[in-house]
Amino acid sequence: MVEDCGFFKESILDLKVECPSLTTLINTIVAKPLELEGMAAEYDVFTVSGAGPFDFAKVTRDHADYFPTAQFRGLRGLRGLVEDAKRNPGVEV
Repeated sequence: MVEDCGFFKESILDLKVECPSLTTLINTIVAKPLELEGMAAEYDVFTVSGAGPFDFAKVTRDHADYFPTAQFRGLRGLRGLVEDAKRNPGVEV
């Protein structure tokens, strides 16, 4: 995940990206458990821990059923998305 943060910062200059450490997230949860910041930190821990993975068979099936013309790109495919946007600034990519 940390390597992806560097890519975001370099490629999308006006995007604010934060990649807090696990220790920082846990400290935020302890210090602000009922505030929005603490709840967001809980979600971040859940997300980066891999506790909420997708069933890729269902994702593939739903993609074919509901989004047959959409091209989904993961973080690794984002480089291509940024390159496409730079080549075609007036086109939605």
